[in-house]
Amino acid sequence: LDQFNELLPQRFDFAYLQQCGANQWESLQLYEYVADPNLRVTWVLQGWMFVNERRFWIDQRIFAYLQDSQNVLILDLIAEKKSIALQTKQFFNHNYIWCFLHNFGGNYYLSGNLRNILQQLQQNEQVLLAAESATSTSYLQGIGISMEG
Repeated sequence: LDQFNELLPQRFDFAYLQQCGANQWESLQLYEYVADPNLRVTWVLQGWMFVNERRFWIDQRIFAYLQDSQNVLILDLIAEKKSIALQTKQFFNHNYIWCFLHNFGGNYYLSGNLRNILQQLQQNEQVLLAAESATSTSYLQGIGISMEG
């Protein structure tokens, strides 16, 4: 569920973004519909908005938006070119999937720069190893391929 995919929020202040994220998370909990206390809902959020509107989504705004959400899985789209997870301390301690976007912009063929993908994965690994030695935690949950079209 992507509240601001290719849209900018109405306001730019951190408190507003924090409330938007908290409201989004709360709306997914389904407490009034499901009586199971063990229900665990995961908010799957594509991170494209953080790439596409990076000038708006500075680290402090990303942090504010995500800080009250407890179980989020972020798709770090187009990470082979620009991993936002690496720039934001693993989305400020939220689970994510490193995604390769192989047919961006209306291209319908399978292609990719394998050397670049390997370099980006190695860079990601170095950052994760450093994070694990400092905090004993890696939030990388997997590697995926995402597609358009």
